[in-house]
Amino acid sequence: LFVIHANASLSVTLIAILAAVLPSVTCFSLLLYTFLYQHEKMANFALTGCPNASSAIPPIAYVIGVWEPQRLIWQAVLLLHFPARVLMAFVKFPSVPCRVTQ
Repeated sequence: LFVIHANASLSVTLIAILAAVLPSVTCFSLLLYTFLYQHEKMANFALTGCPNASSAIPPIAYVIGVWEPQRLIWQAVLLLHFPARVLMAFVKFPSVPCRVTQ
C-alpha cells in the first residue's frame, strides 16, 4: 500500500512530462532503433495489399506492437505512462462533485 502524506507534493510539470512527452519520445526512439538495428526487417517489409510495393518506413503499429524488443519497451513505457495520466486527471479535476439523484 502506498501512503501519501498531506505535505507531499508532486510537480505538475513532472506529471505532465510523464503523461505526454514520455510516450512521444519513446515512439520516436523505437522507430529510430528499428532504422538502425533492424534494417533487414524493414528491407523485407512489404505492404499487405500490394506484394510488389515496399515502403521505406514501416507502420508505427509494427514498430511498437509486433517486433521485439520494441514491443516490450513500449509496454514498459505505457506502464510508467498510465499512472501519470491518472494523476494528471486528479490534479486537473480535484473536486468534481458527485450528484446522486433519486
